[in-house]
Amino acid sequence: MKKRKIAISLNNDTLDLVDEFMGKSSLSSRSQAIEHLINRAVNKDPPRKAVLLIRDKDQKYLFENFAGKTILEHHVTFLKENNIKEIYLVTKTSEEFNASTLRILRDGEVKIVDEIVSKGTAAALNLLRDKLFGNFIVINADTFNDFNIKKMISQHLKNQNIATIGLISAPDPEKSGSVVLDGSYIVSFKEKQFHSSSNVISAGIYILNSRIFSLINLKTRSLEEDVFPILAKNRSAQGFFTFGKFLHIPDKMMETPLAELIDRYSIMRLKVERIGDSYLNNELEVIRHSINKYKERGILVSEEWIQKLYEINGKMWDLEYDIRKGKEGELGLEEVGRRALLIRDLNKQRISVKNGIAEITGSGFNDIKMNNASE
Repeated sequence: MKKRKIAISLNNDTLDLVDEFMGKSSLSSRSQAIEHLINRAVNKDPPRKAVLLIRDKDQKYLFENFAGKTILEHHVTFLKENNIKEIYLVTKTSEEFNASTLRILRDGEVKIVDEIVSKGTAAALNLLRDKLFGNFIVINADTFNDFNIKKMISQHLKNQNIATIGLISAPDPEKSGSVVLDGSYIVSFKEKQFHSSSNVISAGIYILNSRIFSLINLKTRSLEEDVFPILAKNRSAQGFFTFGKFLHIPDKMMETPLAELIDRYSIMRLKVERIGDSYLNNELEVIRHSINKYKERGILVSEEWIQKLYEINGKMWDLEYDIRKGKEGELGLEEVGRRALLIRDLNKQRISVKNGIAEITGSGFNDIKMNNASE
């Protein structure tokens, strides 16, 4: 990177500190020492600003009531409780939207930025590039997160990457950005893929450093499609599992029922054993952690349930294997039909076990399949 010469004035005490630091390091000049200290100070400074991003067509979700407050109020409370001093909301504004916002927030509590035309999350964030320096928080405002963000901030400051992306495990990754991890590093970020090999998805909350603007120009539209994949390729982004409450407002996705978690755990355990990719262990650990949360609340979690679903899903895997590999022709129609009937019967058993868990624990609802082979 090209460097420029500048002249600065420092008092003697500050200069003595610079010299002391230089003497204890491998740096050979005051210029190098000052540059190093400035970079460290900028990257180590915790975020004091946050940005909420919402498309105009999704603005209604900000005013949805949840647990006695609107989602917008939850965002503001969450951020203020974590020492955020300035909050920006970027969206396409209207008189109706501005009036609705003022009815629930104090004047000046959130600075509304009119994007005029919605072009994407990166384009919206780029409107604030002159106001964001160092580390800051970005939230896709049609999500709701409630977790210990201080731990996420601490990890971000420690590793000094450009981005730390909040993550959760979900049964339908095609609806959100799907993530593959190598340790804590994100090595793949794919936005809303129809087929995904990972159940780890973005929770819609990010801690970013202003260095990210080097990847954003006037033509850049989406953080998730244009920027995060580059960061993943360069190993400049890390993941952080939020382990808290998550709600995607349009889908009304809340805490995953225990029966669903145990089912997903058994399937992920099979994937770890039969596929063996290292990132699957991370997902298995996430699901195990979620199950343990139920145990901590005194809810029964029987190993028998886990083993039963593991055996059923294993048998279904074996029956489906050749069909998934496109070998129907080699099997013959009779064998494919026989396997389909066996899979149907096994799926009935699977649903019965899950419904039994729901009834015993009171977590979730009975799983009912309509117009399906399992009926």
